[in-house]
Amino acid sequence: MTTSIKMLAIAACLTIVSLAVPFSGLNRVWVSDVDYSFFLQVALPRLGIAVSSIIGGYAGVLFLGSSNDQSLHDFAVTMSSIAVALLIGGMFISNGPYVLMYSLVCPPLVGFGLMKLSERLSFIRKRGVIFSVIALLLLPSIALLSVGINSTDWVMVFDFGTGVRVVFGSLSGGMAAKL
Repeated sequence: MTTSIKMLAIAACLTIVSLAVPFSGLNRVWVSDVDYSFFLQVALPRLGIAVSSIIGGYAGVLFLGSSNDQSLHDFAVTMSSIAVALLIGGMFISNGPYVLMYSLVCPPLVGFGLMKLSERLSFIRKRGVIFSVIALLLLPSIALLSVGINSTDWVMVFDFGTGVRVVFGSLSGGMAAKL
């Protein structure tokens, strides 16, 4: 259990660092900025969110699997439903505190739901299925790292894909923990 708590702390630190640059001052939209860098201002924050989501989903599955607390197991499906609702809300709400909240909270909760789902569906426990699902989840995750709302004069860092990146990353991490 201490390993999963350390992994959650690493995921939280990585999320906070990843969101520090985009949410600092006027950095959400750059208009004709000479110092604009796609790599530093767009790609690295998105990569940080994806990696922290993978680590968070992995840690969520490990935490629930090693927990002996029955009440946590009973509320795992409810907490996962709340996480999905937060991520769906993230499609429409793009203010900084909300994005930070669902980027920190949702990956382990999605991992909880994946753990409970694998207990009910036996085919999720097969290695071939897990590898296939991870490959299918990583393809759109890689595409979402570089896709943004682009125009000739502006680039927006946080688009509607942030919640989707969190879902794909946490599902990938949760599936990897089931190997």
